[in-house]
Amino acid sequence: MHSCTHGIWEALRRRILINTSSFPRPNDQGGPRFVRDLVYALQKHFDVTVLAPSFADCDAKDDLDVRRYPYFWPRSWQKLAHGHGMPTNLKTSKLALIQAPSLMACQSLNIRKTAREPFDLVNSHWLVPQGLCFAMARSKLPHVVTVHGGDINILSRVPGGHMISKKVAKHTNAFIVVGSELTRKLEHLIGTPFVHSVRPMGYDPDMFFQKGPVSTTPHFLYVGRLVESKGPQDLLRAFANLKHQIDGHVSFIGDGPLAGDLKREASELGISSRVAFLGRQEHATVATAISSCTALIVPSRAAKTGVAEGFPTVIMEGLAGGAVVIASDVGSISDVLIHGKNALLFDSRDVQQLTSLLSQAARDELTSIRDAAARTAAKHTWESIANHYSDVFESVWAKANSN
Repeated sequence: MHSCTHGIWEALRRRILINTSSFPRPNDQGGPRFVRDLVYALQKHFDVTVLAPSFADCDAKDDLDVRRYPYFWPRSWQKLAHGHGMPTNLKTSKLALIQAPSLMACQSLNIRKTAREPFDLVNSHWLVPQGLCFAMARSKLPHVVTVHGGDINILSRVPGGHMISKKVAKHTNAFIVVGSELTRKLEHLIGTPFVHSVRPMGYDPDMFFQKGPVSTTPHFLYVGRLVESKGPQDLLRAFANLKHQIDGHVSFIGDGPLAGDLKREASELGISSRVAFLGRQEHATVATAISSCTALIVPSRAAKTGVAEGFPTVIMEGLAGGAVVIASDVGSISDVLIHGKNALLFDSRDVQQLTSLLSQAARDELTSIRDAAARTAAKHTWESIANHYSDVFESVWAKANSN
């Protein structure tokens, strides 16, 4: 009886196609892995297939159903997807720039081809290029777009951004947005009401938790790409302001085009012996570093136009990992973080404010903030996020199939 019931349940499980441009291989060190983690959590509810660009070197065996497609030839010249992320790749590589049309064409063709299989719904991550490519593929499947922030930033700047956003919205049944500030910007781009919900990305509670004692010597940690919009230079300068006041160090986990400049500046500021540039690290190594640091610093910068990233996934990992999170109050960060309650916030680009908060974290244990942070994080595990996605997917599917 049990096997029969199990067979019926398997037959009833919906098939979901995840359409994304950022999907690291299982053993890749560093880099954004939040879509992969979401897929793992969604497998409890659905049969999930992932459609993503191939890598320039090789596509390793995967423990998930991943369909990868080349988008430029020879494949070894592919520069646009993966690496430092599309926005950075477009800025730093002319080869990546000329690959954008071919990636969109190849992605649209592969969506059209893959969507002929009996899928129940497509979830595209990012409005562009994924949402736009789905619209170009003219698939009739129900479609949910997850908006992360970089997509909104691009569409807010480029000519025709409003038109592209409206085209995507026309072929989308619902949006899941990682922050409320992005929702307001999306409303401005589309210009008409749309079905949406707000939910940031999650974290793995089996990996991110308070593992042991915090470092007795002040240790500040940065985790992310070394790019201007992430603000690592602000942390470096704030730490330099305290070089004669505290006996501590700062570590940067991640890589990016600013790595060389940051190393030179650390030397010029006279703090190179107290600054570690660790490059990309495995997720487990990041979790251990967060658990033992004095504070996790997220100094994201808002552009003069107001453009900022949505909700950095490392924030949730920091809250869960037992770190005091010190973050710039940009984008949708204040959806979750409350200054003095579960985190410490400062104005974007304000190095003096950041200096003051680093000093405070070095002096005080801030136990109440750490405890509140852990309670906040508990609401945003990957299981919780997947439950939300499941509710949205089922609602969209039911409505699409009732017409």
